[in-house]
Amino acid sequence: MLSPTRKSNKHRDQVCVLDLGSHDLRAAIFDCGIDGQSLEVRGLVRRRSRGIGAGAVIDLHALASEVQALLEQLELMSDIRVNRVVLMVTHPSLALDAASGVASVSGHLVQPRDCRRAEDVARDRFDRRRQRLVHEAIKNYRLDGRLYRERPHALKGQRLEVEVQHVSVCEATLDNLVRAVRHAKVQVEAVCSNVLAAAHGALTMEEKTAGVAFLEIGGETTTSAVFAGGALVTARTERGGSRELTKALSQGLLVPQRFSEDVKQRYGSACRERVAQGELVHVETIGLREPRHLCPRLFAEAMEPALCDLLQRIAALVAQSGLANQLSAGLVLAGNGARLNHLSELAEQTLSVPVRVATPRKQEGLGGLLNQPGDCALIGAARLWSQDQLPSWEAPSRRARARRNAQPRWLDLLA
Repeated sequence: MLSPTRKSNKHRDQVCVLDLGSHDLRAAIFDCGIDGQSLEVRGLVRRRSRGIGAGAVIDLHALASEVQALLEQLELMSDIRVNRVVLMVTHPSLALDAASGVASVSGHLVQPRDCRRAEDVARDRFDRRRQRLVHEAIKNYRLDGRLYRERPHALKGQRLEVEVQHVSVCEATLDNLVRAVRHAKVQVEAVCSNVLAAAHGALTMEEKTAGVAFLEIGGETTTSAVFAGGALVTARTERGGSRELTKALSQGLLVPQRFSEDVKQRYGSACRERVAQGELVHVETIGLREPRHLCPRLFAEAMEPALCDLLQRIAALVAQSGLANQLSAGLVLAGNGARLNHLSELAEQTLSVPVRVATPRKQEGLGGLLNQPGDCALIGAARLWSQDQLPSWEAPSRRARARRNAQPRWLDLLA
């Protein structure tokens, strides 16, 4: 996938994860351990996005030039040439479908090929038009009516069933994103949904099993998801994210748009009661009006309606899932929009559930660079790829396999 230039990389797989966000573009290179769990960060680069909005391509050539410049910076930082990437996507067309497959065992011991036959039957039943499959998850197996979380190998039975969950995104949107990446002279090895990657990097298996609500706040999109029994139950992506807060701040206090983002990051708060009575903040004013000195509590009051709207999205999704009384792990906030001060306190007061902000797990190498809630998605996508859980872009029926110890030794001479 990548071209290593150091001898220490010959026993490790490397993956480059590319996130095309509406606010900024991010790319990271990871060394993946043989166990599929340990990761070492080799490089991370961020760049302001251009040519993309709400997960869809607006200007193909502008986005391609930004991606090319981003990857060039990453190559200089990591000393690794990037050939292929795992592309993360977020779009309101996100859809979940459940399908089941059946295979006859005829009283013999269940073999891996029997499980694959049942999984192929379930995969063939995915027929949502104009949608492209980006993730496939096995929810459970049933052997003669008995439930199993893992493949029931070496057990005797008659009828083997498997329930598979398909996650898909609009095919035209994905094609445009892949075209933009290919214009940057890079191939796409696999595509991963941003919410699945973020959840895989932010949530523990205990939280998924106990039941947890997940809210990822991006720049122009917000994704709500519910996990229960260790699997994704439902998810929905809608337009509107942290830029709605910036817009509300600009309109409510007449702050120019170019200054309101900086004001939100430095002085913004989600809970007005948590804002200390301190010095006034000097802010610019729209038009020819004189600059003013405002109390920071006014910033929280201006953003409160938009924040309540974000929280109502996850509340509505939980109510539709029917699991409101079964989510013992509460709510987890992710995405760079979750960096707003005191957002977790406001969510706890509004929803009356325990709330925490996702933090990236500590990684080796340059792992200290991954310190934002939105960086959980980069870690999760790298782990999904290293564990062979992402479909290949060229052949969706196959998985994008990590090549274990496939580095030829004679390439060390080129370092």
